[in-house]
Amino acid sequence: MYVSVDNMSKSCCFAFVLAVICLSLEADAQPTVDETMTCSSSTLEDVVNMVTVIASNQQENAKEIKDEIKDDIDLLRDEVRDVKRLLEYVTRQAGISALVCEYLLYFKWVTLSFTKTKG
Repeated sequence: MYVSVDNMSKSCCFAFVLAVICLSLEADAQPTVDETMTCSSSTLEDVVNMVTVIASNQQENAKEIKDEIKDDIDLLRDEVRDVKRLLEYVTRQAGISALVCEYLLYFKWVTLSFTKTKG
């Protein structure tokens, strides 16, 4: 496996920066929790209730987004069907036009041939 010097130096720099950040965080770490305070069960219940409400809202939002996407897909499917129909129509018209043009050219050739042989 070939590893370029440039990629290796970038990896080393990244690892060094990450190590410095981790060491500085560890050195500055101070206890942030007051161990004398305790959580009451009502506080925990409030948090659980808030998380439940948030999860419910996210599920409702996800369902609404899914329904909107389904509606958009249905509209796009209808548009694609209409474009296909238009393309089929244009193709038929082009075929008819080609036949009419071929007929007119043939008729013109026959007419010219007929007038040359008569005259």
